[in-house]
Amino acid sequence: MRGLSVCAVPADSDSMTEPRHLSCRTCGTRESHRPLTVNQKAWLRGKLKELYVEEYCMCAKGTCRNVRTYNTERCWPDPLKIPPGID
Repeated sequence: MRGLSVCAVPADSDSMTEPRHLSCRTCGTRESHRPLTVNQKAWLRGKLKELYVEEYCMCAKGTCRNVRTYNTERCWPDPLKIPPGID
């Protein structure tokens, strides 16, 4: 799980700060993806056992909540979703 592409954004920025329209592997369409909240980052750190999770973003369409990076739609073999209630 290490060595994934940075989601964040342009080279002059450290993280994704604004929602972006990206392809979503579970929706099958281009959807708005937003940066993760502090609580979502904490959950993802525990799930991935990685300290730095700033490059990840989440699909904001309805209840999708699929996680990806800016450059990589399929970071893992199976989709990874932020559970409901972690906002």
